[in-house]
Amino acid sequence: MENDRYFDVIRQGRAATVFGSLGWKANKNEVWPIPQAEIDNSGGVLVQNPGY
Repeated sequence: MENDRYFDVIRQGRAATVFGSLGWKANKNEVWPIPQAEIDNSGGVLVQNPGY
């Protein structure tokens, strides 16, 4: 179950409290960066997530 804890904490809105001391930042770490190759292959349809 530990592998799913990160996603559960994010979904529950407790991430800043639980992971804040580890460098977790609200409005950035809820999503992951989109690989540049995927953005390039999309022909400009995909844009990078904010903060990356």
